[in-house]
Amino acid sequence: RRSSDLAALIASDSWLAKQVPNKPSQLKHSKDISNYGALSLVGVGGGAFLFGAVSHNDHLSEAGLLSGEAAINATAASYLFKEITQRPRPYQGNSNGTFFQGGSSFPSEHSAAAWAIASVWAHEYPGKLSQTLAYGLASAVTLTRVTGQQHFASDAAIGSLLGWYFGRQVYRAHHDPEIGGAPWGNLLPENTGEKTRNPENMGSPYVPLDSWVYPLLDRMAALGYMQPGYEGMR
Repeated sequence: RRSSDLAALIASDSWLAKQVPNKPSQLKHSKDISNYGALSLVGVGGGAFLFGAVSHNDHLSEAGLLSGEAAINATAASYLFKEITQRPRPYQGNSNGTFFQGGSSFPSEHSAAAWAIASVWAHEYPGKLSQTLAYGLASAVTLTRVTGQQHFASDAAIGSLLGWYFGRQVYRAHHDPEIGGAPWGNLLPENTGEKTRNPENMGSPYVPLDSWVYPLLDRMAALGYMQPGYEGMR
């Protein structure tokens, strides 16, 4: 289902791009917001690392370090995909977003870096205000990359998911739970290990009336190995 949703989003990219108002002032405004928003998140990560190191605040220093690592990984992966997909930007060519035509639109590195930093920061400092600010700013970067006609909608969406994924991987691999922060669980619930069974969810399986089980129950009752009352379950 996820792959079909992605395919539908890519298929609608050209139409969505044409719905964006083509006013130079608005395009510049959106581009500025995305640039300054991404730079702000990078600055917060770098500043947190430096200030944490100077003030011997291990939690703040780790938040900056992991944010930077996640952003670098996400950006590197974005540029790798750009070289592979070669997708023109919305303002280039016929604006159809055809892949392998020479371009650097897919995915959005601004969105990838923003979401990588925001996801790490939101788990290092899981308060409502910090999470709202982090994810809100990252969402603004993603949205304005589209409204500024720098990327198609799927470029920004995939870039955001890529950044979130690298943030998750870096945080889970290197976060020190003793200095604070929130745990980052698995994407899917684990089905391994012993589980406590709820009697309310248990029931008897259906057994056909001509099953060999019933003659066996009759024989066991006749031999006195079980109470005859169990025959009533038939």
